[in-house]
Amino acid sequence: MPATMSPATPTPGPAAHADASHGFAPSDAATPMAVDSCEQLFDRLKSTPVAMVVSRDVDGQNRVRPLTTQRADPDGTLWFFVPIDGGVARDVATSPSILLLYAEPSDNAYVALAGRATVSRDVERAREMWSAIAGAWFTEGPEDPGLGIMRVDLEVG
Repeated sequence: MPATMSPATPTPGPAAHADASHGFAPSDAATPMAVDSCEQLFDRLKSTPVAMVVSRDVDGQNRVRPLTTQRADPDGTLWFFVPIDGGVARDVATSPSILLLYAEPSDNAYVALAGRATVSRDVERAREMWSAIAGAWFTEGPEDPGLGIMRVDLEVG
């Protein structure tokens, strides 16, 4: 499946696609992210910005959380706000491979992306991406000491 959101198609069960490197089950049709595919995907993310982010905790258990995509760069990098000392940041520190799942059921459009994540403090980048909605979680604004920036470098989708 290209990196654009497209109608869902049946795929074999998860056991047929297990990947021991990170324990997730990417589609057998997953391909490296192409620049034109990224552009189409990023246009779609403007109307479907919330991803279900699947990370792996220190005990090897999958954890799923909704996160809003703050920005998508043309090179295939996605940016999220996360609590710097929260579960996602801890998970990424031990296992940087994550899955991002986006869905727009009214359009029958779905996409799964795999990438490598890092979390850091970056007040300048937080200022660039800041929105009033982010203030509901990080009440001290872009300078909030609890605000982390999660960078995801996409690998396949």
